[in-house]
Amino acid sequence: MLDRLLSKPSRRPASLTLVLAGGLIAAGVEGARILFRNLNLFRPSRRPISSWNPADYGIDPACVSEVSFESADGHLLHGWYCRAAEPVASLLYCHGNTGNLTNSAPAIPGLLAAGLNVFSFDYRGYGRSTGIPTISGLIEDSIAAAEEHEKVRPNDLPSILFGYSLGGAVALQLSHHWRFDGLVLQSTFTNLREMARHRYPRIGIHYVAGGEFDGMAAIGRVEVPTVVVHGTDDKTVPSWMGERLFEACHHGRELVLVDGGAHTNLFAIDPDRVVASIRRLALRIRSWGRVAETSGALPARARYPVRKGLRRLIRALRRAPEGGAAQGAPVTQA
Repeated sequence: MLDRLLSKPSRRPASLTLVLAGGLIAAGVEGARILFRNLNLFRPSRRPISSWNPADYGIDPACVSEVSFESADGHLLHGWYCRAAEPVASLLYCHGNTGNLTNSAPAIPGLLAAGLNVFSFDYRGYGRSTGIPTISGLIEDSIAAAEEHEKVRPNDLPSILFGYSLGGAVALQLSHHWRFDGLVLQSTFTNLREMARHRYPRIGIHYVAGGEFDGMAAIGRVEVPTVVVHGTDDKTVPSWMGERLFEACHHGRELVLVDGGAHTNLFAIDPDRVVASIRRLALRIRSWGRVAETSGALPARARYPVRKGLRRLIRALRRAPEGGAAQGAPVTQA
């Protein structure tokens, strides 16, 4: 028996090789996924396009309230609540992946003129909001923004969720956590895998892009009237993605295709048509004579008391040497 044991070839080297090979493959897949997301999903900026003064974007500062609120894990988030003179609805605006809320601020005057209040906010890592953007973090931030929106908007106004580009993907996830009266998706992609296939057709990045932000799966569960707006010449998110999202809608859908519209210029080349579609949605909801009861609509939120406490402590320590941060001053990253 001893001779047989001594003569039996050891399998340890082969097993170790397989383990190492599997680890390298897994690391490579995860590295490719991280690279794709960092290059395509998050492009935040701390700097405003012009300034943090709403007047520089054609918005009357008298109608703007600057809002600060916290995410569940303690990030301090920044937003503007802009009030129309004769509002017919209130929008929660989820902006795209680039810059911060000032990038989309030029669209706000037209929305206000149409009687649409606008609550625009920055995700973590964008503008004056603390932190670093992540997929799960953006969803947490949008839930916190929905909660804050309920505090600042008039209760008798319909609440409409508006998502632009990446913000549309965020909005679709948020729509399953908070009840809104209507949904607007502008230049929104179907899912990360199809975006990866579109951006890198000759590389198999779509195999590792991940299943998060699956708009096609999410929109099938949306139970409110939806407007889908897309440019026919959008090279970033092709219009067929918007059309597929529209086809998957089940409740009071409307498709607005802007001829010649690119990814970023729909409010510049055909603002009347885009804004009119959103106002139509608001008036249709008002004609039903009801506004969604959002109280208690939010499922139990994840709580992170330790993280929140630590981030509050860090912010307090950073402010202490200066005697406290000035109201409205840019917040620093925690």
